[in-house]
Amino acid sequence: NYRKIIDHAKSIDSDMVIHGGDLFFRSRVHRKVVHMAYEALLHIADSGIPVYLVPGNHERSVLPTTLALSHRNIFVFDTPKTYSLDMAGLTIALSGFPFRRGDIRGNFRTVLAQTGYDRNSADINLLCIHHAVEGATVGPANYKFRYSPDTIRLADIPSAFDAVLSGHIHRHQILTKRNAAKNRDLPVIYPGSIERTAFAEKDEDKGFIELDCDRSGVTSIEFRKLYARPMVDLMIPPSDSIDSLRKMIIAATSAFDANAIVRIKMDPNLDAKLRSRLNTDFFRSILPATMNFQFSSDGLGIRAQRAT
Repeated sequence: NYRKIIDHAKSIDSDMVIHGGDLFFRSRVHRKVVHMAYEALLHIADSGIPVYLVPGNHERSVLPTTLALSHRNIFVFDTPKTYSLDMAGLTIALSGFPFRRGDIRGNFRTVLAQTGYDRNSADINLLCIHHAVEGATVGPANYKFRYSPDTIRLADIPSAFDAVLSGHIHRHQILTKRNAAKNRDLPVIYPGSIERTAFAEKDEDKGFIELDCDRSGVTSIEFRKLYARPMVDLMIPPSDSIDSLRKMIIAATSAFDANAIVRIKMDPNLDAKLRSRLNTDFFRSILPATMNFQFSSDGLGIRAQRAT
């Protein structure tokens, strides 16, 4: 999916690419994974398109350091700051800061002031963050962020900005507040994650945002859908033999996408001896190598097995 975004950015001659954070899943990542991620970004930067990165909470607000981050076209919001550039006859100011743990609700205005956003006179002003903003929703129950300390008040976003671009929330959505000073709406844009990362997201479309601007502000916001690995459930029923279970699983999963993520559940009435034989090695021996799966042998803890 990163490759598709890169190809798209090049094909439409994008003026910039902004990544809203959680480029990596955790703070300590194997160097090979770091290299693969940065290599993708370097393909964009080498083509002359500037790339802006907001460190997220998964990275613990700090991106792994390599020479790639010193590229002339790669810019990181490692501290509160504002970057400026000329783009198609416009001056663009991008203000932002890395993910802040704790009471961002109470400290937002202070942190934002540290970016120096109010000392710029650009045609377009964008705020780049990695936080929940009041009104954002997540999960199958549509939980809405409202009053918690980790949630930025919508009203606290200054009217100086033409749009807020944020990572952190995995569901694509756009919030708005009325920008009376500019007589138009100020969008808070969540492109969402480009892959499904939990079964709570199994029915969500995934993709990225293509944003157009001119001197009047944001003129269009287009969600570009990407292929995302399907997430499916598989129930293991009671059976009289391991061979019968094997045939049943092969038949059932043959109808799944070869890249699916399968959540395997076991009927509580399944014979204990058969249950004990349903382990990681068993499932990996019959499922396609491209298929990821999760299962629990006791109905409690979930273990994940990633395809190699």
